[in-house]
Amino acid sequence: MVLVALVVGQNSYGKYAKDYFGSRVGFRVAYRRKDRTVVHHYIVPDKNTTWDQARQTCAQKSGFKLATFEDYVELRHLSAEYHRLYCTECNGLYWVGDRYHSVIR
Repeated sequence: MVLVALVVGQNSYGKYAKDYFGSRVGFRVAYRRKDRTVVHHYIVPDKNTTWDQARQTCAQKSGFKLATFEDYVELRHLSAEYHRLYCTECNGLYWVGDRYHSVIR
């Protein structure tokens, strides 16, 4: 499993991602949403983590949250870039946030 941390805004968060998550940060994929907001997805490999642990890890880091996606296009973009650049033989397993989680509880 990998954890996908999401930051909205500038590319300068790359330094902070390394500071907060250490050398585990594998890469960053930027994406421009329909409202023109740029989000940065930071991939943090973590082989043995649950969804709650991944969410808590992101929440403890300043400015990060477990990634959510505006739509399927954004999800496919991240997944395609991840497989194309960094994990050509992976099955694509990763934890992402649930934008409706608070409603479900």
